[in-house]
Amino acid sequence: MKERFLSLIFMASSWGLVHAEPQIIFEELCSNPEKNLSQSQYNRVEKGDVNKDGIEDIVIISYPNDSSKIEDKDEGFLIDKNQPTLVIYFGTEGKSFKKFKEYPNAIAPVGYGHMCYLSLTEKGVIRFQFDEYDYKDADPHGDNVFLYRFQNGDFYRIGESHSWWDKWSGEGNASSINYLTGKKNETTHNGFDQGQKRTSNKWTTIEEKPISLSETVQM
Repeated sequence: MKERFLSLIFMASSWGLVHAEPQIIFEELCSNPEKNLSQSQYNRVEKGDVNKDGIEDIVIISYPNDSSKIEDKDEGFLIDKNQPTLVIYFGTEGKSFKKFKEYPNAIAPVGYGHMCYLSLTEKGVIRFQFDEYDYKDADPHGDNVFLYRFQNGDFYRIGESHSWWDKWSGEGNASSINYLTGKKNETTHNGFDQGQKRTSNKWTTIEEKPISLSETVQM
């Protein structure tokens, strides 16, 4: 976690060298969807079979590197307001990639440290994780995770989880939602206890339906 924090300081030292970039264009069909990515350290690329057709696909989170949208607040701590784009390519039998869809508003800007960590599960579910920590604080004290699966012609949120704890007392809470079962779990715990022993545990039924990536705004 310290490395992530130090990378922000590195950005501060090199901020003045960054120039505005033209809009990144993702081709409809190409052999290498990554080739036009900016030099942003926040770019994320994961490969796997997300549409379950037996062919490798590519999921990309592309962060522009426009210095006019990066604010130097104070003491070298930056607020990056560049709006990232999520783009998903499906692999073809001809070893090229066909753009399935771009999602220009699904991922929130980095701001101060709100970085997205992208991964794919063994079942091809896309996992987005955002760690939370205080301004100018290198130690995370929570995270937010969102899971999306390909179904009905788009990627839908099938689950999410949120956790938070106080870095001084250790007191915290967590929640998780499974949209496939319609169940929500809420717990409280003390993070200083071994195994984060739960002090309360509550299950409820929810009526919310899973939303698609097309409907998602700045998770």
